[in-house]
Amino acid sequence: MEFEELDLTLHVLPGHQGDVYNNINVVEFHGEGTVAQTGDQWGNSADLKWIDRVHEKYDIDVLMPNCWIDEMKRVIRGFGPKLIITGHENELGEHSIDHREAYWITIKKMEKIEDINIPYVLMTWGEWYDYQK
Repeated sequence: MEFEELDLTLHVLPGHQGDVYNNINVVEFHGEGTVAQTGDQWGNSADLKWIDRVHEKYDIDVLMPNCWIDEMKRVIRGFGPKLIITGHENELGEHSIDHREAYWITIKKMEKIEDINIPYVLMTWGEWYDYQK
């Protein structure tokens, strides 16, 4: 989908949260970079087969996966980003305290996959990050 007035293109990929459809959005900001956001992608191993090849079609600058995505390392390799910004830690909207993902869990998860040598940013409510290509 082309948004000429905004100088961007939106690609919607057909992901899942279990059996429920969950779009993965890839936004190309022409001349400024490409961002992929996985939404609530989780629990559908068939999706991993095409996720393995996303990097072949898109040059992803920033990947924004949810912190509890299945096989984080495999997903990161599939998208091949230059930077990772995880999300859904301490999600306040619809989750009780016992169902919120702790920041330390993401830190531990990302420490285990540092061999991919891609920097990541762990953010909290109200923070911002200025990525420049």
